[in-house]
Amino acid sequence: MVSFTQLLTLLAASVAVASPVSFSDNGEGIIEIRAGDDVYVCKAGSSNSGALYSEIKLADAMRDVAAAKTTKGSSGYPKPFGNLGNVMNFASGCSSDVWELPVLPGGKAYNYNAKKGGNSPGPIRVFYNKNLQFCGIGAKEKADGSGNPHNCALKPKTKDKGKGKGKDKGKGKGKASA
Repeated sequence: MVSFTQLLTLLAASVAVASPVSFSDNGEGIIEIRAGDDVYVCKAGSSNSGALYSEIKLADAMRDVAAAKTTKGSSGYPKPFGNLGNVMNFASGCSSDVWELPVLPGGKAYNYNAKKGGNSPGPIRVFYNKNLQFCGIGAKEKADGSGNPHNCALKPKTKDKGKGKGKDKGKGKGKASA
């Protein structure tokens, strides 16, 4: 007979494997492993310092990526992203063959199979490679979706059980030397 402890262990392992994970270099040669509960803060301007567009949950964005994949819909999205001028900073594995897909506030999925009229993509995008690996979340300079994109900021993790208070930025956990 299978014990409760064994079932619980198996369940925990399956959840960990199924959760989306992103990898990013923090500039110090250390790769940070980020779980799917991450939230990105997207703002206007050329350096993510203007008016707040929205906070985007990584899990919602990756759900949309899994649905859209790399097949262009009637909206024109998803579409290849050339990163001309290297305006976006991506994790390793995202230097070529990167795709972009609009991400809407509140976890609502962009209808990539609807024509553009009345189907505004907004200013926020999720970027991923042909293997559907997360590369980044970015926002256009202007709310109408024009201008170059820039990286959205990863919202600092808090120790206050998700109430938005505290100063823990998630550093020191989930790191591996590169």
